[in-house]
Amino acid sequence: MPKTINVHVTTMDAELEFAIQPNTTGKQLFDQAQMVQEDLEKTRAELKTAMSTPHALSSELANAHDESKKTANDMIHAENMRLGRDKYKTLRQIRQGNTKQRIVEFESM
Repeated sequence: MPKTINVHVTTMDAELEFAIQPNTTGKQLFDQAQMVQEDLEKTRAELKTAMSTPHALSSELANAHDESKKTANDMIHAENMRLGRDKYKTLRQIRQGNTKQRIVEFESM
């Protein structure tokens, strides 16, 4: 098995790395670099589509919720989220003030 040569190609918008055979011609090298560049562009387009999909997925899941199967905890969570409360905000509030205030705040929950 012939030894491969690692090639590093820098373009205006990417740095590509791949292995070639020692007997590879210039045209083959160019074609391979072009193919890798096309794969990179395709991956970027897929990633861009995937990044915009979570919002669509969230709205699709929201439509699929069965209101009759909500538990008391689900309703409490929904109300807390509607009011802008989450575990991080609660922890920040507890840490504010002096120790006495923190204990009072924690006990009032």
